[in-house]
Amino acid sequence: MSSPTYVNNSASLTPEEQPKEPDGPLPGSVNDQEKKVRLSPATMSTKNSTDLVEYVDKGHSFLPVIPNTNRSHLEDRLNNQERTIAFLLEQAFRIKEDISACLQGTHGFRKEESLARKLLENHIQTITSIVKKLSQNIEILEDQIRARDQAATGTNFAVQELNTKHLQGVGDLRGRVARCDSSIVKLSGDIHFIRHEHRKIEKTIQDFMSALETVSKNLDMKVTEIIWNFLLVFCFFKILFIHERQRDTGRGRSRLPTGSQMRTSIPGPQDHALSQRQTLNH
Repeated sequence: MSSPTYVNNSASLTPEEQPKEPDGPLPGSVNDQEKKVRLSPATMSTKNSTDLVEYVDKGHSFLPVIPNTNRSHLEDRLNNQERTIAFLLEQAFRIKEDISACLQGTHGFRKEESLARKLLENHIQTITSIVKKLSQNIEILEDQIRARDQAATGTNFAVQELNTKHLQGVGDLRGRVARCDSSIVKLSGDIHFIRHEHRKIEKTIQDFMSALETVSKNLDMKVTEIIWNFLLVFCFFKILFIHERQRDTGRGRSRLPTGSQMRTSIPGPQDHALSQRQTLNH
């Protein structure tokens, strides 16, 4: 591959190096000569090379997008091949112009004309083979780029699939965490309600216990009072019974018993306690 520093060498030729124009008039009519535009080879080569460079549209590349790691290397190779093609085409145009100038100078000589045509054909064949080789290289590079793009596409698809699975797993975990939080909140509310009810029940039990103690004390007092009343009534009836008996058995005794007898017959507190114990035992 030739170096790109040789581009536009024909445009920089000195006037001494450029081919000389023929001294005499060219064969053919005057009208034909007037219709011909006589340009120097340097002018033609510069114009054609400029047209060639302007024809290459580098703004919109036909190649697919590839990663940045290999793009610079491939772009450098493609740019080198484009510069080589431009140089070869420019050299072909220069040779063509040189041959046309030579043909104009030696128009009458068939031998030089045939030799120049053969030389031109050889150069054209050489350039055609080089262009074909470069086209094959470009196709190979395009195939490599497509293969790399397919590999990158597969990798991107796998990464996207993994990302989707990851997002699904994260969403599932978030849903489970939300359900656990709601269950914890519900259980906390239930525990708070149970504690409140337990405190209410404890307070109610304490109230019942205090009321039961009060009722028990009142009941004990009433039972004691009833027992004392019963004992008093029992003693009273006993005294009456004794008096009636003495009245019935006493002959000619119509008076009541004396005070000492009444005192001995009326039971005291000890007798009441003894009689209460006997009653409770029975």
